[in-house]
Order: sequence, then C-alpha cells, then structure tokens
Amino acid sequence: MIDWVNEKLILWADWARRRDDGGLGYAKDSPTCRLAASGTSGGIVLAESDALEIDSAMVFLAQERPELHRVGMEWYYHGSPAMVAAKRIGCHRDTVYSRLDALHIAVAKHLQERCSVKVRANA
Repeated sequence: MIDWVNEKLILWADWARRRDDGGLGYAKDSPTCRLAASGTSGGIVLAESDALEIDSAMVFLAQERPELHRVGMEWYYHGSPAMVAAKRIGCHRDTVYSRLDALHIAVAKHLQERCSVKVRANA
C-alpha cells in the first residue's frame, strides 16, 4: 500500500460521491473550504485540482485496467469491506488486496507521468 495514494483515493471517493449526488454546493462556496472549516477532513484537504487528477487516473484505469478500476470503486467509492468487494467483483478476498496494491501503483504512475508531461510542457 502506498500511504499517500491511499489518502488521495479516500479523499477522491468522498469528493466523487458528493459530485455524483449533487452535493458540491453553491458556486460561491467551495466544497473544499466547507470541508476544511467543518473539521471533517482530518486536517487533510484534497484540492479540486487533485480530485480531478485522481479522477482522470480512475477514468484511464476504467479503460486500460478495468479490474483495478472496479476494485477501487468497490473499496473507496462504495466503502465495501474486502469480502463484500470480492463477492461483487467475483474474486477471492486476497485478490482484492492484491488489486488494491496494483491500483496504488497504477495511480502513482499515472500521476507521475502527468506531472512529467506538465514539466516538459513548461520547459
């Protein structure tokens, strides 16, 4: 498990659930600021741009590595425990953990590649 990727995926899932249920609020009030002010973020706030970066990684994985996308959606977005996720996905519980590790690596790689593209574009 890559801790910083895990934290970003947890925060992304919260952001994505609020986005999907229309809970992002009014334009005058940033959801990030509301979350930070409410104290529910645990001191770690995922900026909208960070959420979009993780979202882009998840969209990429949905096409390129659907098994990783599916486990990420079950684990982070739906909050399914390993046994429930395994049953829904149709694999063994240990496979869920293996795929979560692979998901973390894939997301970290995706973010690193996007960052290097930005650096090259600015050079």
